[in-house]
Amino acid sequence: MKKAALFIAIVFFVFWGVWIIAVPERFISDFIKDSLKKYSRISVDYNGFEKGIFYNIGIKSVRISYPDNRLIVIIYNLKAGIDFVSFLKLSPGIDFQCNTKKGNINGNVGFKKGVGPVAQINGSGIDISDLLVVKNFFGIDGTGNIDFDLLKKGKQSEIKFSLNDANIRGAGLIPLDMFKKARGVLIEEKGLITIKSLVMEGNGIYARVKGYIRGNERNITIELMVNSSSGINPSYLAMLDKYKVSPGYYIIK
Repeated sequence: MKKAALFIAIVFFVFWGVWIIAVPERFISDFIKDSLKKYSRISVDYNGFEKGIFYNIGIKSVRISYPDNRLIVIIYNLKAGIDFVSFLKLSPGIDFQCNTKKGNINGNVGFKKGVGPVAQINGSGIDISDLLVVKNFFGIDGTGNIDFDLLKKGKQSEIKFSLNDANIRGAGLIPLDMFKKARGVLIEEKGLITIKSLVMEGNGIYARVKGYIRGNERNITIELMVNSSSGINPSYLAMLDKYKVSPGYYIIK
């Protein structure tokens, strides 16, 4: 028993010594950047990178963007460390937690044999204005409380989200400022974003959205339902007249 305890202690101190002495911060920083760029099609820039005591890191802020420099999000106070159990399962992973200006994000990212990069990420209490990808990719601006669950397996990512207390706006035929709630499921694979389901709700107004987006190409169908309690501007409804299927029901393509 004493020999086993001694062996474990020796192994622990060897691994600790390798981490502290032989692994420089620059190597860790570059390895993370290169891995993300290779497997996830995203780029990162750090401010305040620090190596922790035992296979963990801390970063004051991280700018995450697409290769074309469109910002996805800026996160703060990132803390990450190795999930040692995942290594025993031969699927190395890293647990992390961080925050945006008004919310929290946590999860696990790693690599699974036969699948590739995998991730499970959860966000809660985040203001939609902190998710810069919403403005830079979808052209939607404003505020609102958003929660999300993101699951990545290999080249495919699925995100489920809900938005409440929304005050949003954007270009297009839909009056986004009238919607106060939304929920949906999006799937991204090889640059193609599929809107599996998207429902938006407001006072007397309801919309269902489906379709896909690839770069500047958009193929989207919107079902819009409006009743008299919405208070929507009649001139706006007149603009939608060519999309009218029946009173208060429109299909926009």
